[in-house]
Amino acid sequence: MVDNDEKQQLDISLRMMELINRYPALGEVLHRHGVFCDECIAANHDTLKEVAQMHGIDLAQLLAELQAAQSKQPRR
Repeated sequence: MVDNDEKQQLDISLRMMELINRYPALGEVLHRHGVFCDECIAANHDTLKEVAQMHGIDLAQLLAELQAAQSKQPRR
């Protein structure tokens, strides 16, 4: 993550559960793509990049949608 003066960027090396816990709105975006990491034990092991690859989702598009959702809510 970057400091508070800059737009925060999602760290795609974080495990999915950590991302979802920090930014709950990300779950809604993932659900729209048929990804339910908040309900999956693998979320403790898989990264965003791995999940996108497994589900055949364009990572750049997913990141754009996640950034938009993340920017609308405070970080936990």
